[in-house]
Amino acid sequence: MTTHIPTKRHIAASFGSKAASYDRHADVQRALLEILVDMARPVLPQTSGPWLDAGCGTGMLGELVRSTGASPRIVCMDLAPECLRVARSKEPTSGPVCGDVEALPFGDATFGCTAVTSVLQWLDDPGVALSELGRVTAPNGTLLLVAWLHGSFRELSELRAEFGVPDPVRLLSEEAVLKAVLQAGFEVTAQERISGQATYPTALAAIKSLVGTGSSAHDASSRSPQVFDLTREYAKRFGDEHGVPVSHETLVAVARK
Repeated sequence: MTTHIPTKRHIAASFGSKAASYDRHADVQRALLEILVDMARPVLPQTSGPWLDAGCGTGMLGELVRSTGASPRIVCMDLAPECLRVARSKEPTSGPVCGDVEALPFGDATFGCTAVTSVLQWLDDPGVALSELGRVTAPNGTLLLVAWLHGSFRELSELRAEFGVPDPVRLLSEEAVLKAVLQAGFEVTAQERISGQATYPTALAAIKSLVGTGSSAHDASSRSPQVFDLTREYAKRFGDEHGVPVSHETLVAVARK
C-alpha cells in the first residue's frame, strides 16, 4: 500500500471546500469527540488558562466542551480559513488563528489545555506536531487526543492498493501514537481504543460522506473511470443487505504534562 500525504495547501483547500457540509457528514468524528469530552470531564475543572484546538475544523470540540457547562477561552487554529469562519460562527470569542500544527505560532507554555483530534493522520511525522503541542502546553496542562489508527478505512485502502491509488493518510499503530505522546512530554492518564464501522446504503454514499468531510483530500468532482470502477468494486466486495461499511480504528486519550 502506497501512502502519499497531500500538501498542506491541498489539505486546506479540501477541508475548506467542505466546511459548510462537514458537520452534516461527521457523525463518527462527533461521536469520538463526545467520548473524549466525557473522558476529560474529571480534569476540566482543574484546567486553567486558555485552550488550543489545533486543527479545529468547524469547532465541534469547543461546541461539545461548552455543552458541559465549562466555558474556557478556546483558541481555534486550522489551515483552512473557511473552517475557521464556521468555528467562529459557533463561538464568536473563539479567537481563530490560521496556522500549522507542526509549527505553532505561539510561545512556550501558553495553554492550559491543547487538543489535536483527527489531525495526525494528515502529517508526515506526527511526532513533530505532538512535540509542538508539548512546547505550548503549560506545566501540569492537559492534552486531548483523537488519533485514527492503522486499520481505519480498511475497505477503501484495500481497493486503493489494487487500483494503484495512493492512500492520502498515514495511519499509525496505537503503540506508535502513545510513544510519540510520551516523547512529547505527556503522560497518558486515560485512554480507550475504539473499533467500529459506519454503514451507508451504497458505496457511493460512503465515498460521498468521506468527501463531505474533506477526508478524501482530492478533487471530489472527479468522474474518472477509475473512481467509478473502485466504487463499483467497493459495493460488490463489501456490501450486503445492511449496506456498505467504512471501518475505523481510533485512539481517544487524555494526557497530562
